[in-house]
Amino acid sequence: MLHTPVALVPYSSDLVDTRELLHVAAALQTQVARDLNPLWGVSGSVSAFRSLDDVPPSSTAVVIVNNIPAAEHGFHLGSTGQPLALIQYGDDWWTRASHELVELLCDPWGKRTVAGPSLHPPQGEVDYLVEVSDPCQHVTYEINGVEVSDFVTPDYYDLAEVPGGRYSFTGAVTMPRQLLQGGYISWYTRPPENRVFQAFAQPAKSGAPKPVKPSALEIKALRVEPVAPTFSRALVDSRPIASRPGVSDRPGGRRGRGTPGEETKAYGESVRREVDLILETLAGTAPPEPTLDAIIDLIDKLATDNAFRRQFKANPKAKFADFKIPADAGMEAPSKLPSKAEYQRVLDALRRDAQRMISPYGAPDAASWLSTLGTLGTLGTLGTFGTNR
Repeated sequence: MLHTPVALVPYSSDLVDTRELLHVAAALQTQVARDLNPLWGVSGSVSAFRSLDDVPPSSTAVVIVNNIPAAEHGFHLGSTGQPLALIQYGDDWWTRASHELVELLCDPWGKRTVAGPSLHPPQGEVDYLVEVSDPCQHVTYEINGVEVSDFVTPDYYDLAEVPGGRYSFTGAVTMPRQLLQGGYISWYTRPPENRVFQAFAQPAKSGAPKPVKPSALEIKALRVEPVAPTFSRALVDSRPIASRPGVSDRPGGRRGRGTPGEETKAYGESVRREVDLILETLAGTAPPEPTLDAIIDLIDKLATDNAFRRQFKANPKAKFADFKIPADAGMEAPSKLPSKAEYQRVLDALRRDAQRMISPYGAPDAASWLSTLGTLGTLGTLGTFGTNR
């Protein structure tokens, strides 16, 4: 069983009171060990940190911020190689933290799917994204005075109802693929349609959320053109439907003796940059992205044109600008330019598997993808290219 260390940390140290932060972290640890682990077989430890500078590089950060819409949430695989969750600070932020935490532990990379009959029967069998808190996100229960999110069990994704089956931790969900008021679920259709859909159950006006009949659900297709090659949580969250209910709408410390080293501080800074980029993307203020065609054209020149290689070596920023690659994309000229053959191997890989280059936020994400190509990922001009783009 893989164990996931989780760091619950505010983006700025003055955002959350230390006592409150520690109290919530303890409640979330109880939820993981007592409630989530026996049902899903996942293991995690939740620790509170006052600053991103204190978060160990081995930890997955759940970052509390104060400047995103309360309904926004999501995991994003960033330049650190770790999933990342953002939590909007405000009333009941601990419930949102619980929601994201249990989903993170059950599906760290946001890509786990389970096959089952579509809630829109004409579609036949589809692939449901495993988002264990979304179907019942307006139902909570209490741990030491902290309201945490209900979550569905593995039985929720069974093909048929089983007598005595348990479909959510609290029992509020009573059958597979059922949505409670205020809940939603996402799925991906099979070829030849290949589209992403979501079903929504309108929130309860008062009282505890109740099950909603499939015929009363609102079903919408996400506008993804062309459809992303990898159906993921990040894809869904990057294209939110305005009417999607958010969990926030439901009714109802001192540092130890050790000090963080340079590696910890560097990791914290990389997480901070990642958070900034996600917030800029959500706000529509992120800098323009280099296109996949621009990446391929640039590498093609580096693989075939000796004159261009000399010009690139002398003034890489000018050449980046020629291909409309922003100055902040993180590309730097190496001390020794890789050979044309090395660039050609990268180029061939890109052309062969270019679909995988499309990130959840709709732009090329060369850094994490190229790192899977072994020695090709060490090419100086590409090693930090387009991180999290």
